Amino acid sequence: MTVQDMTTQMRVLWTLGELGDPLALLLRGPEDPYPLYERMRAKGPLHRSELGAWTTVDHATATTVLRDRRFGVLKSDGKPISPVITTFDNSMLGADGADHARLRKLATPFLSPKAIAGFRDRLTAICHELLDRVDTSREFDLMASFADLIPVTVVATIFDIPEPFLSRYLEHGPKFGTIFDEITSVEHIAEVQRSLDELDALFTELMELRLAHPGDDAISKLLTARREDRLTTHELVSLCQLLTLAGAESTVNLIGVGVKTMLERRDQWDKLVADPDLAPQAAQESLRFEAPVQQSSRVSTVDVTVGGTVIPADTAVVVLTAGCNRDPRVWSDPDHFDITRPTTPDNLSFSGGSHYCLGAPLARLEADVAFRVLATRLPDLHQTGPADRRRSAIIRGLRHLPVANG
Repeated sequence: MTVQDMTTQMRVLWTLGELGDPLALLLRGPEDPYPLYERMRAKGPLHRSELGAWTTVDHATATTVLRDRRFGVLKSDGKPISPVITTFDNSMLGADGADHARLRKLATPFLSPKAIAGFRDRLTAICHELLDRVDTSREFDLMASFADLIPVTVVATIFDIPEPFLSRYLEHGPKFGTIFDEITSVEHIAEVQRSLDELDALFTELMELRLAHPGDDAISKLLTARREDRLTTHELVSLCQLLTLAGAESTVNLIGVGVKTMLERRDQWDKLVADPDLAPQAAQESLRFEAPVQQSSRVSTVDVTVGGTVIPADTAVVVLTAGCNRDPRVWSDPDHFDITRPTTPDNLSFSGGSHYCLGAPLARLEADVAFRVLATRLPDLHQTGPADRRRSAIIRGLRHLPVANG
């Protein structure tokens, strides 16, 4: 997508937003999207936007769409429904059917619950090391000093990235995630592209290193699959880029927004401090209440009837997962944040069906450990100034969160 295309798209969104179209307003990345979700809920399980897409904030309808294999991420001409997916045109994010299943099968071993079970001790050490670097009695940025660094450090461990590659990876990995933010300038586009190019070069160099000196890391194992013709070199690099993004974006925002939500509701933070074993429930409730990824789009590959509504082939359905997570028919008092809330039924923050987020178990574990360490080390943590929220229609996250302990 060119800058001119993006400018035209933004003009259309602005015009339709001025006319009151809820999806167009949501795609502006509002500070508080939840009133818009409620407006859409009042219109029924499925609502057609003036943008041509169908939308839903109904949990049951969303679950049906996400699990129905007649919906995918590619249109009948093989093109993706979102320009963001074009970035990953050779990864499983931009694939359906057999190709998606093949690539997902190759990536699953590195992010499965079994694979990450041994990460807890290392994660705990990482969290303590990060807090040791800052004077927590004075104001510090929880995002830059803590939340932003946890997932990218963990993914670097999965790839076993050595110096001098590591510093490059830690610099460009987080910048790559801003692809989901509102494009504010040509410079922003260029910065994202530079990070993408740098990661491409980095993984290519690491592949050469691991060909000469194979190890027990993800890249070495993916190279074995390449030798067996189960994936191409381009697919391997794209998969590494996707693992970087998937392993970081959800977790960074889950930790940052989750802590902010608890600090704004002091009774909830105090409950966690009194009982750090509530950390897994705090993570699950944070996912439900403020979904890090606010939406997940699908396109019908054939005519599909959903709840009595016919969705023609090649029609987009935008599943507004954050709205679905506050469906009053699924959760009682859904606008109330409660870390003691039962963890079932599951929310849709990690999407669903064949495209269910592979990084979900790792994200939950990282948030569990991060919340546990923060509550134990910094019981008097409080926000010292306004948070700087990311402007995005897709991501619910923070750029900065100023805090102090005591």
